[in-house]
Amino acid sequence: DEIFLGYGRHHDGLWFDHLFMCLPSILKKLLISIVPIKILKNRLKLNSLSVPERFIERVRIFSAIDIKKLCYGESSVVAKFSAIYSEHESRGKHSALGVLDLLTYLPDNILALTDKVGMAASIEIREPFLDHRVLEYGLFLKDGAKIKNHFRRRGKIILRSIFHKILPQDVFRAKKMGFAGPVGSWCKENGLVSLVAERFRQSSTSASEILDSTAVLDFLEHINLDSISNREANQVWTLLCLEIWVQIFIENIDPEKIELIK
Repeated sequence: DEIFLGYGRHHDGLWFDHLFMCLPSILKKLLISIVPIKILKNRLKLNSLSVPERFIERVRIFSAIDIKKLCYGESSVVAKFSAIYSEHESRGKHSALGVLDLLTYLPDNILALTDKVGMAASIEIREPFLDHRVLEYGLFLKDGAKIKNHFRRRGKIILRSIFHKILPQDVFRAKKMGFAGPVGSWCKENGLVSLVAERFRQSSTSASEILDSTAVLDFLEHINLDSISNREANQVWTLLCLEIWVQIFIENIDPEKIELIK
């Protein structure tokens, strides 16, 4: 999906988004200030950023404002993503965003997790779309072969043209389905938020050198479990994973000796 631009983050806006980006800065700020609808206001704010910055905002778990509140030091993610995007922009704006995923999200996240989960079950998982021949062909294609620029953008055009007569229509037209863990349920029903808060209250690990524990606890205390969003649930899970990661890879603590519940 990443190389063939199957996600909304690769499409980078509709026609009115591009119209907004052509406006002078003073008009952009004026529109953002007077638009009353929150979702449209957020979209206009997003369109005032550069292409790599917009991509980051669409995929990040914590906003830039949250990171400044919770973390010590400065983040280099914008500079890193901008450099990759600039290097591959000649492939096409949308294809360059697919390359961003190929060089960051895939090896740093989804493929690493898939490999670990598979190995834990003694299964070696192979991704057919990462066959080097498919990958090289996908990288060779221009934007026009992978995405349609209609009122609503649509990705994976070449794959759709190949498979629409092969796959059953209910499969071909099915909506994209993710396979994320039930983190929201863990927060609401299994006390994950209080567990993470307790770990940061008692923590004496190097995580406190990366994160401001007071800010983290304040952040967790303001989460409403009755209306917790998927984004908030993933933020809680990410904090827990980071705290455990620091213990294992920075402090060299044996994973079997780490108590999840203290």
